Amino acid sequence: MGLIEKYGSGIQRIVSYFEEAKLPSPEFRNISDGFMVTVFSDNVTKDVTKDVTKDVTKDVTKEERGSVIIRLLNEKPGITTDEMAEKLKLTRRTILREIENLKKHNKIRRIGGRKEGRWETIK
Repeated sequence: MGLIEKYGSGIQRIVSYFEEAKLPSPEFRNISDGFMVTVFSDNVTKDVTKDVTKDVTKDVTKEERGSVIIRLLNEKPGITTDEMAEKLKLTRRTILREIENLKKHNKIRRIGGRKEGRWETIK
């Protein structure tokens, strides 16, 4: 059937792809009952966080918005509603509505004024 011909060639193909892309070779290790591959990159930038946040929040459902907003507030207490709207791909008005809902349910509070203030989550 020709299936066995490629058996066991996966690791070499992975290494070849990395070499072609001029990336550091991955590290392969046997661990316990499994196998671990570590991929290295020398071109990690600050934009990685933005990309991850964008991917994670891309399809945020209405029910998840509050918890995502709380996470953003914990990461950056001085974040603006415009910044939250941009990160979550929502309108500023939607963010304001979510914030009001979180305040109403005693999940967050504002400390200080509009320009110099910060957000605090309530546990």
